Amino acid sequence: MGARNLREVNGLRLSDATLVADIASARDRFGDRAAVLVETTLLRRKAAAKFADPSEWLFADEALQQATAGPVAAHRARRLAGAAVHDATCSIGTELAALRNSAAYVVGSDIDPVRLAMAAHNVADVDLCRADALRPVTRDTVVLVDPSRRSGGRRRFDPRDYTPALDALLDVYRSRDLVVKCAPGIDFDEVSRLGFRGEIEVTSLAGSVREACLWSAGLAGNGVTRRATMLDTGEGVSDTDPDDCPVAPAGRWIVDPDGAVVRAGLVRHYGTRHGMWQLDPDIAYLSGDRLPENVRGFEVLEELNYSERRLRQALSARHVGAVEILVRGVDVDPDVLRARLRLRGSQPVSVVIARIGSGAASRATAFICRPSR
Repeated sequence: MGARNLREVNGLRLSDATLVADIASARDRFGDRAAVLVETTLLRRKAAAKFADPSEWLFADEALQQATAGPVAAHRARRLAGAAVHDATCSIGTELAALRNSAAYVVGSDIDPVRLAMAAHNVADVDLCRADALRPVTRDTVVLVDPSRRSGGRRRFDPRDYTPALDALLDVYRSRDLVVKCAPGIDFDEVSRLGFRGEIEVTSLAGSVREACLWSAGLAGNGVTRRATMLDTGEGVSDTDPDDCPVAPAGRWIVDPDGAVVRAGLVRHYGTRHGMWQLDPDIAYLSGDRLPENVRGFEVLEELNYSERRLRQALSARHVGAVEILVRGVDVDPDVLRARLRLRGSQPVSVVIARIGSGAASRATAFICRPSR
């Protein structure tokens, strides 16, 4: 009956314009059950941005916010293919759903009985138990942990404030193969100070950095301590790759590397792989005469010493009416600058602004470009 009721509620628009009326309609039909039916329906719709088919899943709002996107979970599962894996903070089961297709054995546990019950519904073919992640209940398994990084809807940035705390996890599982999903902005130096020794993998999807994942030494790539994985292109780069990337003036193309590459500190490695060079050793922009396959780039049309007045004049001469602005190393707010340029033309361009050089020789430079797409 619950499934049938959910299908009926799913027939409602539940848009901003109709939400009040739709909730009233659901309450007339389903009484006290209306609230949970509407919430579940809305969460399933929100989950469509992360999962291929969430139509039969049960969610909690905070659990959905932290849940791993399907392609990211599938990537991690591929790295764990053939292993016995214990997801010690399984929550509603998103990692388990990916692992069951590739791991030799999977078991999930969580301290929250409500989320565990949702996981039992969502991944009914996986063994589950209630347990505290800091009290191991398995042996000879890879332990996967996704600590909570929210409290009352607010993010927690110090890994010692995670639940369970990262320092406690590293201590409890110091002799085990351990995988820990972390926020992409985690302080890598702080992770090292907490005693982590292994690989930090930064993963991006759909143009944004999704997470930083810690792989203990036994699971890390051979000698790898930093890795960037770009699921959009299927490319990965690590700190064991060559990094003899030169610094030179702009060529035909400027590339703003994927955020995973920048966050992992692997810009030189990525540039070397693709025969590119840096515009400045301290700025992440790369340049080259050929554009890497499946990478968006900016074809340089004009280069000028940056000032708002010079840029406005140059754009006016090109009859520019719409501009995308990218900035590194210069104190410029793209939205504020765009409004101040007062463009009147019809041509679209991209403008890349960067500080080039160091000390007294440094200068803010603007590149007027044509985007590849």
